[in-house]
Amino acid sequence: MHVRKSRAVLDVRYRQCSECLYSARKVVSDARRDAIVAHCARTEQGFSCHKATDAGVDVMCRAHWERTKDATVRNRLAQQLGVVRFVNDHGEAV
Repeated sequence: MHVRKSRAVLDVRYRQCSECLYSARKVVSDARRDAIVAHCARTEQGFSCHKATDAGVDVMCRAHWERTKDATVRNRLAQQLGVVRFVNDHGEAV
């Protein structure tokens, strides 16, 4: 979660990308994916979409959001506060 214009916002990619960590076309091995997912679960961190990261913005992977939106305190709180924002690869609301 980051602060933008004095308001906390949790940016989530508006759709899963074509090379998503959770897709058959992922750019890492299954073992690496499993390690990343386990780390995110252990630390209650989100997984940033690599396409957004390449564009210089921090946006949670949509597939990761769908799998964890009710699993972490941060995600549940962001939903309850209404500060989840669905964005494109450049962090612009869609």
